[in-house]
Amino acid sequence: MPYPISTGSFFTIGSAIIEPTTFLEDIKNGKEPLLQQVQEGFPEDTPFIMSIGWSQKDYLEIAHTIHKVIWKDDPDEWHLYRVSFYTSCENPSGKFENADLYYYQEVQDNGKRKYSVRNILIEPEYGYIAWGGDSKYPRPILGWTKIEVKNILSLPAEKALELTDQQGGSEFRNKENNDCRITVNMWPWGYDRSDWKVGYSGDVDLKNIEFWIPSK
Repeated sequence: MPYPISTGSFFTIGSAIIEPTTFLEDIKNGKEPLLQQVQEGFPEDTPFIMSIGWSQKDYLEIAHTIHKVIWKDDPDEWHLYRVSFYTSCENPSGKFENADLYYYQEVQDNGKRKYSVRNILIEPEYGYIAWGGDSKYPRPILGWTKIEVKNILSLPAEKALELTDQQGGSEFRNKENNDCRITVNMWPWGYDRSDWKVGYSGDVDLKNIEFWIPSK
């Protein structure tokens, strides 16, 4: 496999329950988050099912802190490789229900240049996070393209969603009676472009529509 496709792609996998109502506030206040680790996989009886949405900035800050807690190294030495934010069509406000982030760093493995890759999955509405790491992937000749964080801070995922909704997303949602899902993601190497890809997927008719929003 030339690149990771999900948390299950990794050699080492972990997951934990968090207290979503205070988790973000604790991180913003500089407190180390409490991660109640659970067995691999989504817990059958999660104690939390509530409507919680966080912004791109919130998720990036949370992932930065989780990275330090789990791997005990400097997350600033890792490049953001792929990021996805998800929400329902009933909530196109830019407060996303969950997020999936991938990071990479070039390493030497038996004399070969490879990428060490990590993943952090955050699902606040269920009070759940998962992570994967300790896996190395081949480095293409030209290398992967990183996400320029300064660009997505300038035009964040919630702004991309707002622009998309104005350009046809709202019409799609209305046709589907908001019975659909929205994905806002960026994957420069996979898509061969450093722009936001915003997709609307119908839950009933399985219809979908996609938009591209420039990130700068």
